[in-house]
Amino acid sequence: MATREAVERLKKNWLADPCYDLEDVEGFEEHRDELLAYRLGWEATWKQEHQDYLARYAEHLGIPGDVATAANIERDRATRNTLAEKAAGLLLHYLAEHTHGSPDARAEIRRIVTYLLDAMDASIDAKIALALAKLRQEEP
Repeated sequence: MATREAVERLKKNWLADPCYDLEDVEGFEEHRDELLAYRLGWEATWKQEHQDYLARYAEHLGIPGDVATAANIERDRATRNTLAEKAAGLLLHYLAEHTHGSPDARAEIRRIVTYLLDAMDASIDAKIALALAKLRQEEP
């Protein structure tokens, strides 16, 4: 049977990297119910914190209460940032032979990627503005 100290240490370690089902850790079977409750409690807390964040983000976007749209926008921005990092990494890898990994070249590539993303964002913003304008014109 695991000691109380071992159970608390396991909980602390799980909080640092909660990528597994805490209650299924071998050697802690007798504490399964406690560990399950602990994991579910933290997951509920994190879910509520995320919902609160999305509510604030929706307010910031000017769409108070529309948490679903805020979540979609947040997910799209995260995807955009991930893809931007991948694009910059690929460019850096591809050009490394020609630039010898120069810090100036790296900074310039990041600037290029940023300009491309800004241009894409502006294009999308313009399309959204046009669609909203058309919807406003259709209102009675």
